[in-house]
Amino acid sequence: MSKDIVVIGAGFAGVTAARDLSELGYRVTILEARDRIGGRTHRRKFSDTDADIEVGGGWFAGPIQRHAHREVVRYGLNYKADPPLTTFSHLLGGKRSEAAIPIEADDYLAFERASFHVLNAAQHLNPEIPIDQQPLKSFDVTWEEFLGQVELTPTIVDLFNTHAIDGCGPTHENGSALTVLWNTALFGNSIVNWTTLTDQQLEGGTNALIEAILGGATNVELHLETTVMSVQHDETRAKVTTVDGRVFEADGVVVALPVNVWKTVEFDPPLGHDKIAGAALRPGVHGAKSWALVKNVPAGFFGYGNYKVTNGVSMLIDEGEVDGYRLMMAFSPAGISEENPDGFDPLDIASVQAAIEAFVPGAEVVKVDGHDWNADPYSDGSWSAFKVGELDYLGGMRKPEGRLTFAGSDICRGWISWIDGAIESGTYAAAELDRIVSQA
Repeated sequence: MSKDIVVIGAGFAGVTAARDLSELGYRVTILEARDRIGGRTHRRKFSDTDADIEVGGGWFAGPIQRHAHREVVRYGLNYKADPPLTTFSHLLGGKRSEAAIPIEADDYLAFERASFHVLNAAQHLNPEIPIDQQPLKSFDVTWEEFLGQVELTPTIVDLFNTHAIDGCGPTHENGSALTVLWNTALFGNSIVNWTTLTDQQLEGGTNALIEAILGGATNVELHLETTVMSVQHDETRAKVTTVDGRVFEADGVVVALPVNVWKTVEFDPPLGHDKIAGAALRPGVHGAKSWALVKNVPAGFFGYGNYKVTNGVSMLIDEGEVDGYRLMMAFSPAGISEENPDGFDPLDIASVQAAIEAFVPGAEVVKVDGHDWNADPYSDGSWSAFKVGELDYLGGMRKPEGRLTFAGSDICRGWISWIDGAIESGTYAAAELDRIVSQA
């Protein structure tokens, strides 16, 4: 007799878990608060144009990310490389450089020293073992503290900070150096791989993959605009109640929500100590991504910059031509948040103008678009990062509790914050819940 499962959240983790459980013979109901699937990925048109943009996560690293690649191959999708980068303007160490690699002779030894420091530390991380199961406490310090352990020039400090803080967040967010070291290890202990293998999107974008995963599932019922209020469970059953009063009875539940919004759901019995303590560290950073149509920017543009002197943006990339303008993508590690109310606003044309003009004097922003994930109540933050001290709780954060399993790129075993991590964690959560229900 088929049993019932509820999956809370229709991002990549939730949809993967639902597909896998349906293939195991369960009846699956997905409850999603948004009016769409995809979670913190979202591909749509740039305002008033036919240009597709990824306002959330959208990049892949090919076969090295084996869980996402497995799904890409399964559904016959293809990768698509970003446009080539041919023009550069970097603002690092108080200087502007138009070289592809903004390093002068005075920086060579410092660059070598910083690279060795990162690679020497990252070689101690085994990407085949979950990070929380490795003795890595000595690296669980802020990125600023880690980088400060070696003598560097201002340019190299800014270069490595810019490379790192997009992942682990600014200093005030208490991001751990482990985020950077873990990603370095996952990329084969290579800084070069990290910077050269992440130029791949999918033909059709993230929508193509998540729609294929959901479309390949049978016996799955999707409820959009359905916000979960509470989850009750005991040794035999679970009951999920939505804010509009609907009740879904199930043999088990996959909680596939960002960790930062676990607090919006009332769990009975309450979540365990590790989940409460780990969630209190807020593993999602307050980053921002803005898209802009811009005049007077050369094709193939790329720029790195110290976000404190570029009006909030650390990386600026040209993504092609739209209606005679350049379509630019701007990344900021410091979006607006309670701790940083004056942070970068991805939807404010004046903020985006100030940032882009810092990289390209004379550039003129015509229109902006994007999504403020920090103000979004269903994400309460953008991408994920390890916070100092989170290692103590990570294993418990992903551990099943009663009839509940937990999934998401925040707590995955591998590629934290990447789509691959979400898919991997959805696969694990489905397998764990099948084990729990089957053995009951």
